[in-house]
Amino acid sequence: MFTNWRWLPASQQVSSRIFYASLRVESILGLVASQAGIALMMKKVLEYHKNPDVIAIPLEEAIESKNILAHPKNKKLSGPAKSFMDFIEKSLALSK
Repeated sequence: MFTNWRWLPASQQVSSRIFYASLRVESILGLVASQAGIALMMKKVLEYHKNPDVIAIPLEEAIESKNILAHPKNKKLSGPAKSFMDFIEKSLALSK
């Protein structure tokens, strides 16, 4: 798969070939450390999974990320899960 970064100025546009995708951060960072490629990831994830052979280069433009909280549709939540859902709902209401 090739991806063109059309939002970049023409002088900075690149093509990339995605040859590996993984949910395992350790695998991704291992490939980056072994010079097999580069990765785009959230700063907090990289800070948590420190790898001395990988450096972070902050992007100049912010990228927004949307997250969801999912739970089983027809099952009653456990006490701790219900407390967590209530906490999240209250936190979101306060941030509006």
